[in-house]
Amino acid sequence: MTLKERVGTGLGEILRSDVREIEEAIKRAGLWRQKARTIKRAAELIARMGGEGYLLTEDLQRLRDFLLSIEGIGYKTADVFLSVVRKAPYFAVDTHAMRIAIRWGLISRRSYEEASKALLGFFGGDKAEEAHRLLIALGRRYCRPRNPRCGECPVNAYCPSSGRIQRSSSTSRR
Repeated sequence: MTLKERVGTGLGEILRSDVREIEEAIKRAGLWRQKARTIKRAAELIARMGGEGYLLTEDLQRLRDFLLSIEGIGYKTADVFLSVVRKAPYFAVDTHAMRIAIRWGLISRRSYEEASKALLGFFGGDKAEEAHRLLIALGRRYCRPRNPRCGECPVNAYCPSSGRIQRSSSTSRR
């Protein structure tokens, strides 16, 4: 049973629920106890700020700062919310997007802020949400951390590191 089915996803529904109910609803997710406490805590803080209306009308940078101030909410979660719900120009960076940004030469080191800005610049704000989902799929299927499948990758011709990755992975098999 999902959170929506068991508890609901509205602010009032989360506020009326017990943390244990939320835990049961999201048990399939990793770190479900920690996430349930974060969901409950976030709902309480959002209610204090004015509720769902606050999330929909607050200045984007102030809202991002507020979300990041909630224990358990990091850059990726805040940026997913802002880009999906507010259609804001933020690019959520997960492990797949980070790996691809490095392999594509968009960034030289693992930095969330740099990767987010580089990917936003590369894809544009109006394509960020869709590009984020596509990078996850690309990272899971082709641009894997070990043994990337460069030869089958649909964007291999545009990837500056595909040749280097192929050589190093074939060398490591010897």
